[in-house]
Amino acid sequence: MLTLALLLLQDPAPAAAPAPPPPPASPEVMSIRTACAKLAEAVSYTVQQTTLDEGGGPPAAAAPTGGEGTPPAPPAPTPVVFTAQVQKGKPTRFTQDKMEAWREGEALVYRTAEGAWERYARGRGQGGGGQGGSAQGGAGGGAEPDAEAMRTMRLRMSMSTTQMAHEMLAGLDAKIAMAAATKDGAKTVITGSFTPEGAASFGRRMGRSGRGPGGGQGGQAPGAGGGATSTSTGTFRCILSAEGNLELFAFDTLTKGTFGDQPFERKRHVELRVSAIGATVVEVPADAAAKLAEKPRDPAQEF
Repeated sequence: MLTLALLLLQDPAPAAAPAPPPPPASPEVMSIRTACAKLAEAVSYTVQQTTLDEGGGPPAAAAPTGGEGTPPAPPAPTPVVFTAQVQKGKPTRFTQDKMEAWREGEALVYRTAEGAWERYARGRGQGGGGQGGSAQGGAGGGAEPDAEAMRTMRLRMSMSTTQMAHEMLAGLDAKIAMAAATKDGAKTVITGSFTPEGAASFGRRMGRSGRGPGGGQGGQAPGAGGGATSTSTGTFRCILSAEGNLELFAFDTLTKGTFGDQPFERKRHVELRVSAIGATVVEVPADAAAKLAEKPRDPAQEF
């Protein structure tokens, strides 16, 4: 009984000290956070997106060789450029030169060279004859796709999977390691660097669903598993209008690592040029809306 009484009289164990609060965000980061929030809340906006991916994983062990016994040189990387007109609760319109497409949810339809609307399905290898329809390298074609068909295929894939600007920039402030601001007239220019985790997230070529490339030129990036190890660094440049609206967000990332015993290096450059925030208004063509509403012929091919 005496032992029990002594135990009851003892002071309870002190509670663990609470974790210190995170340091307050800098004024530059707060300005970026506010601009991104305004973009996410906007009823509409227009964005021109440019993406250039260079490098990738290590070469395959049995890569095809050229006439002199050396691997053929890969094609030079080319940027993927398109304009998206985003309207909250409505399909998004994509344009690039003469190409036009509309996306709603997981569905994408595009206008063919003949003016008809075709539903895009990744599994059918729709290369199109530059602007649509089957051509070399398209469905049912036995020939290798030409450069223009490959460019069109890559562009449609990017349109079908890319994140919208407000999605890509969600949580951006938590990915910034350092930021500094200067003035360019009434505009504010903010430059800085990412945390390693932030650089890695922006360096991945993943789309909105996490199942395909988002504005890039390939699938899942090396370093996401399979015994690969990598480190990422990145820098950014941001321009805010006098009203604090986002006009430009551009970033460059560099990922270096090894896959097995082979090194790899991957670079990514993305530019988002935002305009007409709250003032973008486009009407979906009736036949495009009808095609979007159709049930896909093979749902397994559409994401």
